[in-house]
Amino acid sequence: MIKEVMFLYGIGYKDLVHAISTNIKRVSAFIIDETVIQVGSHHFWLWICIEPIDKSVLGIYISEERNMFVAEKFIRSLVEKYGKHTVYTDGGTWYPEACNVLRLKHYLHSSFEKSLM
Repeated sequence: MIKEVMFLYGIGYKDLVHAISTNIKRVSAFIIDETVIQVGSHHFWLWICIEPIDKSVLGIYISEERNMFVAEKFIRSLVEKYGKHTVYTDGGTWYPEACNVLRLKHYLHSSFEKSLM
């Protein structure tokens, strides 16, 4: 899923590293997704947040679990860095709960956007 999001927004792996280290001037929203990655014999969750207009990667987080507490921690780190913004996600049940705790607006991707991802 992350690879598809990066493809959709035209972000390469070199761009990913550069985008995170570059100062972001304006954030319109947070588009957040996660995917499982394997490192050796262990599985981890890679979380990513993309700014939809300039396609900047706002944050990446790796966790051993995927739940509301991890989502909240990741989103809270984004809010501390970029301020409060609307969050757009897929149908993960952990996102609405995390956004509710953080008092952020949360919307699901449209079915068209989901099909692209």
